[in-house]
Amino acid sequence: MGNAVTLTPGPSTSFADDVTVTSGGMCLSGCTFNGKLTAVKTGSSNDNGSGNTTYNDSVHVINNGTGYMVMSNSTRDIFNAPATFSSNGTGTIYVAHKGTNTLFNENVFLNSSGGGGGVRISTGNGTAILADGKSILAGNAGFVSGDLMLGAVTMSATIPQTISTGPNATVTIGPAAQIACSLNVEAGGVCMNGGTFGGKVSLLKTGAGNNTGNGNNVFSDSLSIVNNGTGYMVFSNSVRDIYNGVLSATTNSSGIIYLAQRH
Repeated sequence: MGNAVTLTPGPSTSFADDVTVTSGGMCLSGCTFNGKLTAVKTGSSNDNGSGNTTYNDSVHVINNGTGYMVMSNSTRDIFNAPATFSSNGTGTIYVAHKGTNTLFNENVFLNSSGGGGGVRISTGNGTAILADGKSILAGNAGFVSGDLMLGAVTMSATIPQTISTGPNATVTIGPAAQIACSLNVEAGGVCMNGGTFGGKVSLLKTGAGNNTGNGNNVFSDSLSIVNNGTGYMVFSNSVRDIYNGVLSATTNSSGIIYLAQRH
C-alpha cells in the first residue's frame, strides 16, 4: 500500500495464517493473530492503534516512516510469542501506551537506527508486565540511536536484565517502573525517572549528551554509576531518590555525575 494509506485491522478480526503488511500508516485495533505478523509503517502520519490485540505467534513491528506509531492506546495487548519492535526512521514506536497490564509472555527485542525515533514502552500511563524468566533486549540490528524508554514496566526477580545500546542512544527508566531483578544498563545516555529496584543496579554512560533524570527512584540493593562519556548525568532533578544499598559513583572522562541535584 502507498504512503498515504492507513491500514486499520480490527476490531474483532482474526488471522489464522502468517501476515505481512506494508502501509503508510498502521493502526492495530482489536485483532487476533495466530500466525506470524510482520507490520511495516512507511509514512508520515501519526497512527493510534487502540490495542486489544492478541499475538499468538512472533510479531515484528517496523516503523520506517517519520510519523509515530502507537500500540495499545486504550486497551492492553497480549504477546504470547517473541515480539520485536524496530524504529528505522525518525518515527517512534509506542508500545503498551495506555492500556493496563499489557502482557509480554516471551522475550522482547528492540531495534533503533533512525536517529530521532526509538521505542517507548508504557510511557503514556499504560502498564506492562514482562513474564517471569523473560527479557527485554536489544535486537539483532541493535539499538544504535534514539530513545529506549521503559515506563511503568514490571519485571520479576528470576533472571538479571541487561540493556545495551550504542553511544548515540539514551535509555530512560520510569516513571513507575517495578524491577525486582538485577539490572545492568550500558548506553550512550541514562536517565532514571522513577522506579523501584529490588536487585543490584549498574548504570554505565558512554556518550556525549547530557542526561537529566527526574528522580523518585528507590534502590533497595547496591547501585553502581559509571560515567565514561563527556556529557553529565543528573539524578534527582525534581524528586528525591532513596539509596538503601551501597552507592558507587565513578567518572572516567570529563562527564560529571550530579547526585541529589535538587532534592
